[in-house]
Amino acid sequence: MAAIGVARHTYVFVGGWARGSTVVDKYYIDPTFRPSAAARSLYGWLLASAYEADAGTVEVGEPLADPWLTTDGE
Repeated sequence: MAAIGVARHTYVFVGGWARGSTVVDKYYIDPTFRPSAAARSLYGWLLASAYEADAGTVEVGEPLADPWLTTDGE
């Protein structure tokens, strides 16, 4: 993620690192790693302004019955 230019706060969040931790920078980010098509394919959506969202499609679902509340003759 860092190699293709994803913002640090984004890859720290996505990677599950603690905010303010320096471990990710000291031991996991290799500054010599070059950007690749594979990295862009996997993480390109994290780049700023690389994606957009719309209102989407509203779907109505039927909730499942709660098995603890159903009586089946017991």
